[in-house]
Amino acid sequence: MNNMTVIVTVYVIQYGHGDKALELLTALAKLTRLEPGNSSYIIHRSPRNPRCFFSYESYETRDAFDAHLASTHFQQYTSRLHGICESRDLAEYVLLDEE
Repeated sequence: MNNMTVIVTVYVIQYGHGDKALELLTALAKLTRLEPGNSSYIIHRSPRNPRCFFSYESYETRDAFDAHLASTHFQQYTSRLHGICESRDLAEYVLLDEE
């Protein structure tokens, strides 16, 4: 089974690093949207807590997501992002048959 793969991630960023996180996430999303098999990469920021970000990514297949994880830009941006994260909660989902 190689269904559409969806990744949702909630980030809480260390105090004073929210703008840097926004810069990194925006750049990563822009490059990821150019990848074969990426359907979307959307970044959200909490209006009540600007340290909290939510990302929604979808890929046509699990293989496309695996290729994303292996990409140079993913490695570069996430290593910098994880350095300013207080916490990160990631969940993976697959599209169920609609019948």
